[in-house]
Amino acid sequence: MTNKNLLILAPYFFPYENPRSRRVLKVVETLDEAGFYIHIVCSKLAQKPPQLSERVSIYPVGFNAPKERFFQPEKANKSQDRFTSSRPWMTRLKQINNLVLKSIYWPDDSFTWVKDSYVKAEEIIHKYSIDAVLSFSLPFATILTGLKLKKNHPNLKWITDIGDPLHFQVDNPMNNTWLYNNKNRQVEQQALMAADLNIVTNQGLREKYISELQIPENKLAVVGPFNQIGQRVIKSKNTESIHLLFMGSFYPKIRRAQVLLKHLENLVLESPNIQYQITLAGNLNHSDTKLFKNNPLIGKITELKPYLDIANSQKLIQEADFLINLNNTTSFQLPSKCADYLASGLPIINITQHTDDPSIVYFKNYPLCFHVTSKTSTKELVQFIRSNKGQLASEHAIESCLKESNPVYYKSLIVDVLKHESKSQNSKKDV
Repeated sequence: MTNKNLLILAPYFFPYENPRSRRVLKVVETLDEAGFYIHIVCSKLAQKPPQLSERVSIYPVGFNAPKERFFQPEKANKSQDRFTSSRPWMTRLKQINNLVLKSIYWPDDSFTWVKDSYVKAEEIIHKYSIDAVLSFSLPFATILTGLKLKKNHPNLKWITDIGDPLHFQVDNPMNNTWLYNNKNRQVEQQALMAADLNIVTNQGLREKYISELQIPENKLAVVGPFNQIGQRVIKSKNTESIHLLFMGSFYPKIRRAQVLLKHLENLVLESPNIQYQITLAGNLNHSDTKLFKNNPLIGKITELKPYLDIANSQKLIQEADFLINLNNTTSFQLPSKCADYLASGLPIINITQHTDDPSIVYFKNYPLCFHVTSKTSTKELVQFIRSNKGQLASEHAIESCLKESNPVYYKSLIVDVLKHESKSQNSKKDV
């Protein structure tokens, strides 16, 4: 299955450092090693990573969102609060986006990229012998471009990769649902029906697409989050204190900082004889920072870290005793860091907020995971911590948990789609 030409739609690409861009790069690296020819349509500020071969070409066009006009990728990787707090004009731009643009744009803030990406994609299809298009979403612009290409070239294979849905996000909407709720549903359903395969990151989203949008089961596959930054911890630490690490971001309705804070407070109150060290690392905004640092119970034992690159994130994991995962209030979203946590081999404290949380299925075979639900007592959590300090999962257990959550398995699904070869219309051979 070499010499195949793939067109990838991914506005967020290297040097962006977010779960979507990292997932795209992992897929590209794996397909590149397998001998595929890859054409990536990305946003204007994207670059080609040095490790990719000459078989990979990138086409930077348009802006992935209005904010990209003002933030370089290395700044966009970080919390915007750090920049807007010292630059009033950026605060004003953020307010305009939230109050004005977000109330009228569709499908999301990637609307600026749709036209440019489509024009460039058509050029590539007509120049090369493209075997398949792969759209990475969110942002949803990639789905719109892919759908239009599929309509124009019915014989072209089309695969979508969906981390988060468009229609189901009631508490964290991508647009004004008062105006676009029906449109969101109709277009998302139409796109998933038109695609040859839709890859989602968790079983919960797959089931929701089947039950609520009536997408056939054979059009849906689950490939969980990839291990993007995790490395197996090579030695346990003989320290008296217990180091708890949370990595990630908070969101106002679906993943609130207050939820994690309450669990940490209860933990400290329940086990006063344990010396805790808490680290929170990620895109923490100003209000979240104040919430933790000003807390009289855990403020003095909590260290806050801003966004960290891969190397420093790996260092933090190596220094931790337990990893904390706070899930969303939905049944169809799975934090990307779940794979990074698995790869470490460390004990995981998995805080769920929904009875059908997809993380419960994702971690089901991991021997060192403790699920914290609304019915879990803090005493049970303390017992888990006391019993598993210094414990590590075996390499075999880690590999088993990640066997369908890695880019090699992902590649096998693409190969399956391409088995019934069909070239795009009006195309030329690769040169």
